[in-house]
Amino acid sequence: MLDKKIKLKDVIKYIRENNNEEESGYYIEYLLEESYVSKDWYEAILEKVLKYNPKRVVDIGCCLGIFAYLFANEGIEYIGIDENTGYNRFETDKIKFIID
Repeated sequence: MLDKKIKLKDVIKYIRENNNEEESGYYIEYLLEESYVSKDWYEAILEKVLKYNPKRVVDIGCCLGIFAYLFANEGIEYIGIDENTGYNRFETDKIKFIID
């Protein structure tokens, strides 16, 4: 487990401070509050995956990597894979990205 839980608001703050939302085309509020993919949706997926007790999760097509913080907080190594769209993602010792 991480010594300190990663908070979604900290991930969003990091993404905002290190990326230009206008250029990337990703709008954080829309992704988490207005789209069909809400914070509740992310947490429901996490709950289903936890039933299998994974040590590592590989997320292909990870976009901004919002799942990363959820899995890392459960002590699960997260690897996100996506194309290079020019934005920086939040990484820790449990969160890594492979970008092409």
